[in-house]
Amino acid sequence: MKLKKKLPFKKLELTEELNSTFKKGQIGAVLEIIDSKTVFAEFYDQHNNLIEHNGKLVFKIGLHQFEIKK
Repeated sequence: MKLKKKLPFKKLELTEELNSTFKKGQIGAVLEIIDSKTVFAEFYDQHNNLIEHNGKLVFKIGLHQFEIKK
């Protein structure tokens, strides 16, 4: 699968709101591809610190919910 080689550790920007903490435009990084539709990602605040939400640092999101930043 081409995604396994291209996506890990790429910067991402959410294209839709996930919850009250992660709004559209939130910046993060892809950590691992789960399958052809979902990935594990982490998110950062304005000071490049990891954001924790409900005791978690890594979140499962759909490929349609973000775009890769260059």
